[in-house]
Amino acid sequence: MLLNKTGKARDALREGAAAGLNLQARRILILVDGKRSLDQVMAMLGGDILPTIDGLIREGYLARDRPAAANPRDATLGDAVTGLVRATADVVQARADRIRAGTLPQPTPAATTAPAPPAPGNNSPRPAGARRSLAACKMYLLDMLQLQRTPQAAELRTAIQCATDPGLLVDALLQALRLIVATSNASYGERVTQRLTEILPLDALPRMEAMRAERNVAPPSLSIVA
Repeated sequence: MLLNKTGKARDALREGAAAGLNLQARRILILVDGKRSLDQVMAMLGGDILPTIDGLIREGYLARDRPAAANPRDATLGDAVTGLVRATADVVQARADRIRAGTLPQPTPAATTAPAPPAPGNNSPRPAGARRSLAACKMYLLDMLQLQRTPQAAELRTAIQCATDPGLLVDALLQALRLIVATSNASYGERVTQRLTEILPLDALPRMEAMRAERNVAPPSLSIVA
């Protein structure tokens, strides 16, 4: 099932926090583009987003996009699938609650499949249609830090979320990257670095390259001015 933003959703994104939507809801609206399926959005943001998606549909921010049923039997099948999705949402939410309560093992960064980056050392611009923006960098590293179950990662998430000045935001993003590289295996750290290189605004790339040129990458100092 594909999801589409409505006009109401686009207005809410333009208004930002003033629209009254929480961070998770805004991230969902940003990712939904009419091409990604529900499963793809869940894979990017986690299974616990289903209740939020259901609420966004009810409130008119999202619309389902699926082929019309060819006959009554197809319509019945579509209703059955919808019921199954809702049931799955309840199961996923219950599992997420158990993870938060500590009764199930929490996922680790090693279990996460990051998007495949270009070959190391290839710093050419992304293909036409790809966008570089601090907003995309912010969303990506917030997701990566969420997998780091440490106080340092939590502090950096807060710094990135609260940074309003572009220069301070870039500082926080690069410090977050340093932490991920320092606490992950070399392959995972390089993939995250390459992905950030693809979406970072061009005027911030020299700072990224200077960081990558360092021989030893240590965990970041957490004296951040939000």
